[in-house]
Amino acid sequence: MALQNGGAISLLDIQNEFGGSNPINISEYYRGGTYVPNISANSSIPTGGTISFNDFYGGTNTSLFISPPSYTGNGFFDTFTITVTSNTSWSVTDNRSWISTSVTSGSGNGSFTVSIQKNNSGTTNFGTVVVSGGGIARSCSITQPDS
Repeated sequence: MALQNGGAISLLDIQNEFGGSNPINISEYYRGGTYVPNISANSSIPTGGTISFNDFYGGTNTSLFISPPSYTGNGFFDTFTITVTSNTSWSVTDNRSWISTSVTSGSGNGSFTVSIQKNNSGTTNFGTVVVSGGGIARSCSITQPDS
């Protein structure tokens, strides 16, 4: 769960989100350091130097990554696997009728199969599978050439 986007943030709030032990030292909470992941959701948290409680607005310990970030099919019926590395629950959506996925949701690390129908359109098709969770969205761009 991400920290709030406004109002007072305490050291305890930061510790509850990112972990750590007492006594709390604010310098332990630089982005990319011991407790705060270096992800886009934490871009306002500095990696060094001056640090302020306001830097933590919207900060999160949530991580979500997928692989591969893109895939090119063979023009015929095709399948491939997307691997999810995450510490949160996630959902899967696609934006084209010729794409289907083996799951619509998951939690933590996992993987799922993406199936692509044969392309008889006469042009190259483009679509996307999006994995979303914890306020983060990752997409896999799919290209399916004409068969």
